[in-house]
Amino acid sequence: MRNVLFLGVIALAAGCKAPPEAPTELNELSLYLFANYDAEDEEVVAVGVQNLDAFLATQDFTAENINDRSATLSVLDGVNLGTVVPTPDADPALQENVAGWALSPVPFATHLEGISDPNQVCAASDSTKYSMRTFVTDLPAWEAGDSRTLATTNESRTESPVADVWMDSTADFRRVALEDGREVVISRGVLPERAIADNPDKSWDQRYTIDVWIPSTDGASTERYYAMWSSATIGVGSLYAGLVKGGIDEYFVNTDDWFLNAECHTDRDRVNDRP
Repeated sequence: MRNVLFLGVIALAAGCKAPPEAPTELNELSLYLFANYDAEDEEVVAVGVQNLDAFLATQDFTAENINDRSATLSVLDGVNLGTVVPTPDADPALQENVAGWALSPVPFATHLEGISDPNQVCAASDSTKYSMRTFVTDLPAWEAGDSRTLATTNESRTESPVADVWMDSTADFRRVALEDGREVVISRGVLPERAIADNPDKSWDQRYTIDVWIPSTDGASTERYYAMWSSATIGVGSLYAGLVKGGIDEYFVNTDDWFLNAECHTDRDRVNDRP
């Protein structure tokens, strides 16, 4: 009998798994969320988002300047890419990496509805003049909550004094449950191929993103977090990081204006005039 009990204890111990752990420091946590976005075990992702929620709880969301709601991240490459194939011919060492956050007064449920809108231009940064989303997987199943994931492709047009360019990117979305029962959404985006601008001397060479929506406990507001690892050949040197930071802030503000005031920073009805 003693041997049977001993073997039972060994079997029980072998069957137990330690709960996943995630970094708490923002830079390492951002890399963790990108690398583990599509982990088979949802808890691996959830523990990372919970640590992000804890970080955001310490931040001053009333700061109007995005410089006070942003951070510089380290290079995303190697194992931190997870299952993502790196963009061909892009040098990770050239990345300018920025993360920003904000507290949206828009309910989480409304943000979910926005994700399901194929026309994303009103939520985008000011320089985005066209942004159309195609749903690769079952959108109704995602909207009903029957699917935990949603895959999309996205075609966008950016026009700015720096350069004009069409981009083709992917954005995948995933629902994750936190310990307290709140459901959050995390998205991972990739620019699979270099995007050549109208002026062929300029290009967007790589872009990897993490986008997170965390509802408040009452669901009335939503914590926003967006991290971008990217590089571009646009002739503005170190100014590029500042442009990215401003674009992230415009993304947060324009999304709220779209939902709260039905305002759009550009022509929502622009047709696709891509050559």
